[in-house]
Amino acid sequence: MLKDNISYKKSKLDSIYSLSSKISCADFAKKFPNYKEDIYKINGQLLENIDLHTFKPLDDQIKYRKECPLCSSKKFRFIFQKHGFDHMICDNCEIIFTHQVLIPSKSNHLKKSEQGDEYGSYKDQKLVSKLDEKKFNIVFDQLKKVSKIKNILDIGSNIGKFLEWASCNYKVTGHEYHDNLRKIAISRGYNIKSKELSKIKFKEKFDLITCWDYLDHILNPKETFKNLSKQVKKGGLLFFAINNRDSLSVKILHKDSPIFIGPHHSIHYGARHVKFLLEPYGWKLVSADSYVSELNWISNWLNFKNPEFGDSSLQTDLFNPEAICNKGLGFKVNLIFIKK
Repeated sequence: MLKDNISYKKSKLDSIYSLSSKISCADFAKKFPNYKEDIYKINGQLLENIDLHTFKPLDDQIKYRKECPLCSSKKFRFIFQKHGFDHMICDNCEIIFTHQVLIPSKSNHLKKSEQGDEYGSYKDQKLVSKLDEKKFNIVFDQLKKVSKIKNILDIGSNIGKFLEWASCNYKVTGHEYHDNLRKIAISRGYNIKSKELSKIKFKEKFDLITCWDYLDHILNPKETFKNLSKQVKKGGLLFFAINNRDSLSVKILHKDSPIFIGPHHSIHYGARHVKFLLEPYGWKLVSADSYVSELNWISNWLNFKNPEFGDSSLQTDLFNPEAICNKGLGFKVNLIFIKK
């Protein structure tokens, strides 16, 4: 078992993303046009790789993991099924992962998925873009205190909203597997690569690699970060924004947590797992920020209402949103690593 002896602090981002501590999920949904319809549409699309007779992934499009993708233990057990995919937990390191993995060459989900298109459209909304700009400013205030930054590699670049912000002050290179998202980013003038991350090489080393809400999509994390670590200068940085597998909302909601997206989020990390992943490649954790209490989802669950759309009042009599984040139990965690 990996001990979580990490020192967390509540992120300044919580003041931006703290609607979960202020309003119900029903009120939150009203702030985004067609929110409910889009969610239902995406959930339907998640069944495109499923045999609707067995409700299991199509056999010709998957392979089964034979060991834990983080610690290589062969001791893991079933905990639940989501979108047809069996979710397992490792008895050794406690990471959660899908037993089945879509084979990219057969399912083409990394390059062509409609969910990717939907997420690109979401990122292009004005309200979301404004929130992201504030997020980037806050995170880079932290990063610049740790190390000097001139050139950046961003993985999981989507349509290039981070590259748009960063290109004003830094030299930026992006990476995106999804064809439509990559084409949009390239059309906006950004340098976007698509070669396999575990094999890609660059002529120059980077001061910083950023990974915004993308780590859970990477099928081969050890091979990927073994290679990417070679592309960063000594004293350079690696930044992650992750969906926190160790958050209070995940501990309570289990499979009903939105972090579990059968075919697309195949490995689920807490900060302790990311630290374990990177330490063999010479990385030291220097900062861990927790934010988003997800109290509105938790309150719906406790009151037997739909966790995503219910209108339950926030259960502040039971849970203190600030304490949730201060203890590293926020739904989101940001991590900064420095290369030794």
